[in-house]
Amino acid sequence: MPKGQLRSIEKKMKRISEIASELDVDVVLEGSVRKAGNKVRITSQLIDGKTEELLWSGIYDAEMTDLFALQAEIAGKIASFPETKGS
Repeated sequence: MPKGQLRSIEKKMKRISEIASELDVDVVLEGSVRKAGNKVRITSQLIDGKTEELLWSGIYDAEMTDLFALQAEIAGKIASFPETKGS
């Protein structure tokens, strides 16, 4: 998805179901990143685009030196979730 498309959605308060419909997706990934000193906390949630039901969530803490490993771990967990696989 082009970054411009994501930014246009961020500026408006919309329900997850509206965003999923606009993007033509079944599942929406939502999350945040917080930094404190040399540590980072990443939270991520997979949300059903129609029902807005929380399908999965995770909180990950790591040292700033381990960011690539943390990124790979989170991406692997999200990619292995059944709703993220193509039909």
